[in-house]
Amino acid sequence: MGDWVRNLAGLILPRSGGGNDQRPVKQPARVIPGGGVASELCMLPVEWDGLDAAAADERDTWKRDVRVAQIKADGINAVALPGMIVGGRDGGPLDCALQALPALSRLQATYGEPMAFFGEYVAHDGFNATLAEHRKGVGDGAFWLYDAMPHAAWMSGRPYEVSTLDRLQRLKHCFLATEPGLFLGMLDFWLLDAGEMRAKAREVWAAGFEGLVSKDRAAGYVRGRSPAWRKVKERVQASCPVVDTIEKDGRLHSIIVRGPSIGGVSKPLRVTGGWSAGDAECIRIGMSETGAGRDVLVEFGLTTGTTRSIRSPKFAGIVA
Repeated sequence: MGDWVRNLAGLILPRSGGGNDQRPVKQPARVIPGGGVASELCMLPVEWDGLDAAAADERDTWKRDVRVAQIKADGINAVALPGMIVGGRDGGPLDCALQALPALSRLQATYGEPMAFFGEYVAHDGFNATLAEHRKGVGDGAFWLYDAMPHAAWMSGRPYEVSTLDRLQRLKHCFLATEPGLFLGMLDFWLLDAGEMRAKAREVWAAGFEGLVSKDRAAGYVRGRSPAWRKVKERVQASCPVVDTIEKDGRLHSIIVRGPSIGGVSKPLRVTGGWSAGDAECIRIGMSETGAGRDVLVEFGLTTGTTRSIRSPKFAGIVA
């Protein structure tokens, strides 16, 4: 992350400057062995957006409990194992993050045992720049830690029963006792109730982050997606005119809309699914009768960085 993130006091833990860390050679493309069968190599939050709409439902136990809140860095999920860094979803080599390996090795030495570190790799200029570095296999961004566990426990593939809070407190202690250099950081964490979680979410949205991950402080660690972790993301709605439709097998497959202006730029957006049969017919009739299409509501998030853009557009209804 660039200075626009590093200068946000209290949101991330500081990193030291300088250092003579050398970038390791590229990694072979191979699957990580061991650890049982799982679609992901790390624990990931379930898809769960927004706070205010769900806050009215106090039947959700977590809204009454104090939970761990941690920033959701807008990057590529990564797993650092001894001597390698791979993508946390498919185990493919994440060569753009290799400059963080020396600092990760120092952090492992502080722990005193082989470790599996989990984090987000983020380029200096946000999400789109991160994807570009991943494609090139070379980068100068940072590995932002959000969890860790012993490598042997990770390799076993079984649930690791040490709680979220205990893991993060140990990670923070070891991180602060290590020389992290320029390419390793840690996402700080807080213990918050539901009201505090909403306030913190608004704070990090305003600062340009994707959002928070709300974590059960007593939960252990498992591979794959877990309801013990929930994404808390900002979602925006805008009215957008339909400019084209795409049919597949006799059904409305996707629509092309004129997106809202973000940073003074409006681009076409492709939205797939989410409408009822009645909505689909209304969209078709609008296109056939006027050629201009109906206005529809599109819900989306924003990427982080100095130049923001729309991500994950979803159909949210037809404008009356």
